[in-house]
Amino acid sequence: MMGEEMDLNNQNLNIADESSDEFDSADEKSENDDNEVQVELPQDQQLLLKAMNSTMKKLFKTELKKEIRGVHKKVDDLTKSVKNNSIVQNGRLEKIESENLELKSKLTNLQRENEALQSELREKNLILCGVEDLENESESQLLNKVCEVFKKITLPVDGNIKIRPDKAFRINKFSADKIRNIKVKFSTISERDVIFRNRDNAPDPISIKPDTPYTIRRDHAILKKKENELRQLGQECSVNMKTRQMFTNGVTFNMVDGVLKPANEPMKPVPGPSAASNTGSTRTPAVKRSRTEQNRNFLASETVQNGTRKEGMHHQKLKTSLINQKRQ
Repeated sequence: MMGEEMDLNNQNLNIADESSDEFDSADEKSENDDNEVQVELPQDQQLLLKAMNSTMKKLFKTELKKEIRGVHKKVDDLTKSVKNNSIVQNGRLEKIESENLELKSKLTNLQRENEALQSELREKNLILCGVEDLENESESQLLNKVCEVFKKITLPVDGNIKIRPDKAFRINKFSADKIRNIKVKFSTISERDVIFRNRDNAPDPISIKPDTPYTIRRDHAILKKKENELRQLGQECSVNMKTRQMFTNGVTFNMVDGVLKPANEPMKPVPGPSAASNTGSTRTPAVKRSRTEQNRNFLASETVQNGTRKEGMHHQKLKTSLINQKRQ
C-alpha cells in the first residue's frame, strides 16, 4: 500500500510539473504572438483608408482656411473701423484746433482794441510818483500839491504858464509803508504834453509817467528786465517799446500775452496812439546793428505808424457813435 501511494504522488508531481511547463510555454508564446502580430488589410480596404485620411486632411485644411479667413476679415474690418474713427477724430481735432486758433486771433484783436480804447481814454492823464502822502488828505490839499509840482516843472520853461488839472486822486488805499501814486487828469492834451515833455524838471524824488493800460505796462516791464539780463551777460540786444519787440543774436522776439516768443516776421502793429506817444523813442543797442536789423526796425516802425493812424480814426468813429447813442 505504501508503495502504491508513493507511485501516485510521484505521478501527480510529474503531472503538475508538466502543466506548469505548459502554462509557461503558453505565456511565452502569447507574448511572442503579441509582438509579432501585424494586421494586414486587403488592398481595397487599404486604398479606402488612404482615401479617407486624405479626405479628412483636405476637409481639416479647408475648415482651417475658412476660420483663418474669417479671422483676417474681422481684423480687417476692425482696422478699417479704427482708421475711419481715427479719421473722424482727426477731422474733429483739426476743426477744434482751427476754431481755437480763430478764437485766439479774435481774442488778441479784442485785447488790442481794448488797449486802443483804454489808451484814448487815458491820453489826457499822467501818473505822479513820490509826492508826499498823508492819511487824511483832502482833494483840495492834493490838488494844491500837484499844482506846486507843475509850477516847479514849468518855471524853467516859462514862468507865466499856469496849469491846473481838472482832477487828481490817489491810487489804492493809504499805507504807511508806501507812497501812493497820483493820477492827474488834464482838460487838454496840450497841457498834459507840456508837463510830460518837461518831466525832468520835477524835484526829487518825484517822477512822472504816462497813464498806460496794464498790459502795456506789464510788457514794457518784462522787456526792460530781459534787456538788463542780456546786457549783464554781455549779449547784444535792442528793444522796440512801440512794437514790443526784442532783437538779439539775429532773432526777433515778439511779446504775446506777457511772454516773449521768437518770430520770423515782425509783430502786427498795436493800435492806439499811446503806444507811440507815451513810451518815448526807440532804444538803441550798445553796439552798432547790422543793416538788416536797421531795415527791419524801420519797416516795423512804419507799420506801427500807419496802423496807429488807421486804428485811431476807427476808434474815434466808434467813440462818437457811442456818445450819440447815449444822448438819444
